[in-house]
Amino acid sequence: MINISTNSPVSWPTPPSAAVAPVAATPAIKPVQSGGREAQTDVQARREARLALARADDESTSPPVPLLPRPTPSDPQSQAAAQLRQEASVQRAEQAVKKAEADKGVHKKAMERLQDV
Repeated sequence: MINISTNSPVSWPTPPSAAVAPVAATPAIKPVQSGGREAQTDVQARREARLALARADDESTSPPVPLLPRPTPSDPQSQAAAQLRQEASVQRAEQAVKKAEADKGVHKKAMERLQDV
């Protein structure tokens, strides 16, 4: 049991107001141009002009140039470099598989530990 022997009243601080400050009204936004197809009178003509230009560009372009020059296959140095790159790629792939298996094992152990809790 609690015995309070003071006669002075307890005063609690007033909590901060939860009311939200008023927000000023925003004026309506006017459209930049009239909407829909009714404002676009020459849509079909512009579309046909663009298609004609695209066809002309496609016909006049030369075949694409490769991004990287390809070494000649008879060059032994380039063959050796290609083989080294391929071996390095295979090695990285094997390491990625091993890491994925290890991560899978760690994940499985963690899940079993969570199941036990």
